[in-house]
Amino acid sequence: MKDIWLTLKTIVIGLGVLGLVLLALYALTLKLPGKWRERGQATLFLLPGLFAIFAGLFIPAIKTVIASLRDDGLKKTKFIGLKNFKEIFTDTGNRLVVFNTFAWVILGTFAVVAIAITVARFADGIRGEKVVKSLMFVPTCVSLAGAGIIWKFVYASPPMKVGFLSALTRGAHLPE
Repeated sequence: MKDIWLTLKTIVIGLGVLGLVLLALYALTLKLPGKWRERGQATLFLLPGLFAIFAGLFIPAIKTVIASLRDDGLKKTKFIGLKNFKEIFTDTGNRLVVFNTFAWVILGTFAVVAIAITVARFADGIRGEKVVKSLMFVPTCVSLAGAGIIWKFVYASPPMKVGFLSALTRGAHLPE
């Protein structure tokens, strides 16, 4: 139970500090003249998102490409080029996995966005339209990679000891 409170405390403190920093920076942008104020505020609110995309998507993608061209991932082993890809596409089991992955990513994304846009369209003209549309469409904007990063922290287990689910199972004295 102690781990749960520690995890919750860490999350609340982290979000609080981030909020205070953003609030302080926003207050500083209010002191800027006219058009610089708008640019400063836009930059202020875009930078954390851009940083998260860069740190959470681009850097891992680059590391994955580098690892795929080596014999043993990122370790100091020999460069083998496209041999790993040849192995993936010549084995029928692997081809099925690749096909299913692409189908899930393309069809799943299309279906979710289509449903959200349809519901948002039907919400036109009702009372609280903006709230309804936001509640329906915002979840579709969270990328699968972002959701994966979040779930990675939920499922994190020892030696990290920061996973919320791990803390819950330890608190309930269940096996991890």
